[in-house]
Amino acid sequence: MSAIHAMPTVYRTLSAVALATCLCLPVKADEADTSFVEDFNEQLKVFINELNIRVAMGYGERSSIVRGTDPLSFYVLPDVSYYGERFFFDNGMVGYSLKQGRRHEVSLFTKLNTEFSFFTDSITGYWFGDAYSGVSSFRNPSPSGGWEDEPPSVDNIAKRSWAIDAGIRGDYYPADYTHIGVILSQDIRNKHRGQWASVMVSQGVPTALGNFNFKGELTYKSQDLVDYYYGVSSRDNVAPNYYYRGRSVVQPALSVHWQYPLSDRLSIVGSGRYMWLGDGVADSPLITKDTTTTFFLGVSYAL
Repeated sequence: MSAIHAMPTVYRTLSAVALATCLCLPVKADEADTSFVEDFNEQLKVFINELNIRVAMGYGERSSIVRGTDPLSFYVLPDVSYYGERFFFDNGMVGYSLKQGRRHEVSLFTKLNTEFSFFTDSITGYWFGDAYSGVSSFRNPSPSGGWEDEPPSVDNIAKRSWAIDAGIRGDYYPADYTHIGVILSQDIRNKHRGQWASVMVSQGVPTALGNFNFKGELTYKSQDLVDYYYGVSSRDNVAPNYYYRGRSVVQPALSVHWQYPLSDRLSIVGSGRYMWLGDGVADSPLITKDTTTTFFLGVSYAL
């Protein structure tokens, strides 16, 4: 089995992230407690040629950033992954491993771009992108023949659509519980016609209070990508004074994940994420704030 697939820092209990874990800080566990947590970590490993399914039930919410939308609430989070010798599926990402080593892996992948999820209240849009409600269309001008004298919102703009991205990713594990990841991606469905890239560093911390994982990310999104989703132009049913050309951004994000075992299959989970949108997105008249937050707290069961 590839060491990459067995690394306990890659927690796949939640596909959404959320905050609710700061009720107490990690403390140093004694040897017995640490052993208990590490034994549980063994069960979080992903093994080759096995379908791994977990279901988390609880309450989570992602804040709204697009005018006219409400915060997205969710109660059930499935976590499905499968890793073969080379092929893998991980919560909507399909990939093929080109090179594997003891502590590194290079893969090709494709996945739905979830930027569209900010424009829909469908939970499927949050997980994978929504192929049905995202069909591109244009609204007609108001009955009077003029433009609606209202700020742009999901009610008066052309519908954005989901995109399919593909690219290359590299994963490196310099030490136990440490994961460094790099991704380069390009739209292959010719929707936003842009690119995005990200670098991520995560650190797992097993304690007597459960498994903590702290992650920092930097994501670059090209001007074409930003402008397709957050730009405002003649395609939209708004007055020209609201037109806006999106700009490329670098979006920092911080997240924390927590998992406390109750039994071999059952655990309490909590997660939170805070992301800065960047001026190229936040300056759009479609956007109501310059950050977005997500939290989840619940119980996870391994099938």
